[in-house]
This record gives sequence, C-alpha cells and structure tokens, in this order.
Amino acid sequence: MDRGPVSEVLVIREGHIGDVEAMGWASSQEQRDVWRQHLDRSLDGQVCFIVAELDGRVVGKAVLDWVRNVDGPPWLWLFSVAPEFRSRGIGTSMLRFAEARAQDRGHTAIEMCVDDDNPRARDLYLRNGYATVGPYLDEYDKALADGTTVRVKNPGVRLRKELDLAPPPAPQPAPQRQAGPTSGASPASTGIGQARVGL
Repeated sequence: MDRGPVSEVLVIREGHIGDVEAMGWASSQEQRDVWRQHLDRSLDGQVCFIVAELDGRVVGKAVLDWVRNVDGPPWLWLFSVAPEFRSRGIGTSMLRFAEARAQDRGHTAIEMCVDDDNPRARDLYLRNGYATVGPYLDEYDKALADGTTVRVKNPGVRLRKELDLAPPPAPQPAPQRQAGPTSGASPASTGIGQARVGL
C-alpha cells in the first residue's frame, strides 16, 4: 500500500567527538585526518564545525572558520555532503545554519571560495544569495603514497554573502497576575521539537 512520501528527520548541529569517524565519504585517511584537525579546532572556539545528521546518520559537514580570513568575515569551507544524499536540501540547510551562527556573533557577511571544477557547489551557493567578488586560487600541499608532497593549485572564485543582523526582540509586557486559587496549577514548559522533512 502506498503510504505517501517518506519523512526523515534532518538535524543540523555542531560537531562532537566521533563525528569524523562516521563520515564514510572521505576519499582517504589523509582527508579524514584534516577533517579531524578542524573538529579539534572547534573545541577552543577557532571554528564552528557543522554536521548534518539524517535519521541519526552523519551525511554532511562544513567548517565556519572565525580566524582564517584575517581582518575579514568568517570563512566557510570544507563543505561537503555524502554523494548519495545530495540534491535533498541538506547543503542549503547547512548554509542557513552557518549564516545564523555568523549573525549570532555579530558578523554581517560570510565568504568562501569554490573551485572552477565544482560547478554543482557553485550553483548551490549562487542560488542561496552568494555573489562572485573575484578570482581565487586554492593552494595546498598534498602528500603522495611514496612520501613526497606536491603543490596543488585549483583556480576558482571567491564568493560573499551579506547578512542582515537580526533586530533585537521586542520587549514583552509583564504577565498579568490572575486572582483565584493556584493549587493544582502546572508550570509552563518549553521544549525543542524535531523537524521532519519530506524527502
């Protein structure tokens, strides 16, 4: 019997110990080690290590770096979603989470780069309000199996999104004291519900 679209629970959160080991889409142990280094950097507040979890499975990650872009806005990088979970809104949800974290710290922009050979990611960012501000050359050293290293250079573009700072909440009127018996009254409680998304 057709029960309609399947609902799955998507949670975007900050990373914790053990998340990197659950990221099965890492292309190598070297790449996993780099991701683990940035998770460690989140412990002393240098970065916000963002994790996407779908039905309890880690399926995406990104790093919002507070210190990498000297004298500039926070830098968003190491952004990836497991291949089998792409095109399901997970990347967009991670972007929104990163932007909210930047706004919480008083930043009015986020910057990033994207390589020319990754048009899929570039299109995602452009759809979500990021604009090209200039060229960018991504350079890093890559260790080879024989123990040597090579310098990798990937041309791309630098992207930026301006963020609106959320206005302060409006003052709330003081609650009115109501006359009458209070026995048996239950205190109000608040909770956070899980968001369910149809995928």
